[in-house]
Amino acid sequence: MSSETPVVNPTAGTPEQTAGKSGDIEWGYSGKALRAQYVLYWFITIVLLVLGVVLSVELNRHYAWIWGSITVLLAIGWIQFCCVYFYRTWSIRYKLTDLRLYSYTGLFTKAQDSMELVFIEDIQLTQTFWDRLLNGSVGTIKIYSNADKTNPRPEEGGNSVLVISGVDNPQEKFERIDNIRSELRKRRAMLATG
Repeated sequence: MSSETPVVNPTAGTPEQTAGKSGDIEWGYSGKALRAQYVLYWFITIVLLVLGVVLSVELNRHYAWIWGSITVLLAIGWIQFCCVYFYRTWSIRYKLTDLRLYSYTGLFTKAQDSMELVFIEDIQLTQTFWDRLLNGSVGTIKIYSNADKTNPRPEEGGNSVLVISGVDNPQEKFERIDNIRSELRKRRAMLATG
């Protein structure tokens, strides 16, 4: 569910007036971000099944408790994986406009966080080895702002941070956020001087 939906901003004006603007885009947590965990769960499943067969053959009996324990462990693991997968892909959404970045989370209790792009202090893109190898180019973008003191980071002097995880095509979104931020700062500087 890593679909990007371009949204046309009807108040943005004609294409000539909006040159350089990115347009609104929405995306969600990419299920590809959990591929490494999926592979790990399959590996654990195979190991437990082989262990069950080996123990049954070594003990020359098919003990019900061995297979019962293995079944319970596998069921708990796969149910947990499915719950995490569906929660993240169904409940985490992001929206990037020409002025703000919005983060929406929650299935039953919804939470919305936003950050003005002009106040972004720093942007960090992180892709782990597994993100690049198994997860199909998924990453995490951390956005640091110096304007919002409601969500402080004590280790960074009290500035706020917005973490966008499970981003499909993270380099593209990283560059888009950075370009919009640069354009907003240039416009703001021109307005201040002129």
